[in-house]
Amino acid sequence: MKRLQYTLTFNTPAFLGNAHQEGQWRTPPIKALLRHWWRMVHAPEVKFDVNRLREAEALRFGSASDQNDNKSLKSLRSPIRLRLGPAWSKGQLDQKQWPKGFASVHTGAGRGVPSDVYLGFGAVLPGNRENRKALGTQDTAVLTLICPDAYAPEILQALQLIQWFGALGSRSRNGWGSITLTPHDGTPPLESLSREAPLLQQITRPLDQCLQWDWAHAIGLDAGTGEERPLIWRTRPCKDWRQAVDTLADTLYRVRSAAKGHKTHVRGRPVGALHLLGYPAGTNGSPWDLPVRDRNLRLASPLRFKVLQEGDQLRGIVVHTPSRPPERGFLEALRDDQIASWFRSPENLKKSWEIIHKALDAHHERIL
Repeated sequence: MKRLQYTLTFNTPAFLGNAHQEGQWRTPPIKALLRHWWRMVHAPEVKFDVNRLREAEALRFGSASDQNDNKSLKSLRSPIRLRLGPAWSKGQLDQKQWPKGFASVHTGAGRGVPSDVYLGFGAVLPGNRENRKALGTQDTAVLTLICPDAYAPEILQALQLIQWFGALGSRSRNGWGSITLTPHDGTPPLESLSREAPLLQQITRPLDQCLQWDWAHAIGLDAGTGEERPLIWRTRPCKDWRQAVDTLADTLYRVRSAAKGHKTHVRGRPVGALHLLGYPAGTNGSPWDLPVRDRNLRLASPLRFKVLQEGDQLRGIVVHTPSRPPERGFLEALRDDQIASWFRSPENLKKSWEIIHKALDAHHERIL
């Protein structure tokens, strides 16, 4: 068995809630994050075959047989063990301690929205309304992970991806709960994020190939300058997490603005790139609402934000893990076949993402 140990810290506050929606260190979300990035590590090994991937995942992370599509799999207990210390400690970052003075994002809908509210909608509340208690950037925990030697190399690779791109808790795709792992007690060191990193080259695929699958299995590549470049951008250095939130909020606003400009109309309703950044694409009653059978329909954005520690500075990271909208759970829930057809078109998807990538290129550099 291989024993790995890390000190975990957050570069941005984490809304890592328990049953009472209080910030608390918990192992289940950490294991879920590990599984997510492990899938990307292992997917090339099984040639992106979902059934083979599920079988391999069950061997490593366990499974309950009544939850598997593949009925040949039996219930399995995970041989990977995680322990946190201090166990289950709670965050104390509340409304009174929450910093003020965030930059405003001017959305065109009246007054500007503070960047923390814009990026953390729901978890961060405007005005004097009480935020949920969060785990702050001063909170730490020690993660001990024990796994079979045979699985250790790919688990280490998944942990490396968490270091580069991983975040925990509510609104983590917008950069909240950006996590840093500091190895100690003989645990191998982690690499800095670099375009030349072997692991990064292992898990990247051209954009049009990524769009053939409906799950996050790779980081995309494009050929905008004649060479394939990872779809990873980095912001200018930031002095603290508040400035990083301001920067990423501005990035999100610019991306959404560019996406809104690429649309078509189906029966008088706009359909376009904005919907690929997540659904719902606005508040209730928004013109971007789609005719759906389930008002609780959700589609997560494949564009992820992370606040990464670089020496004594922070830097925002934007990474695109492209995939097409899933048939089950999204396209089948649309009431209009013409709208569903727009989302099924590889040409529409690729053109939409190229416009979004162009907006990111205009304000941020690709990783070096």
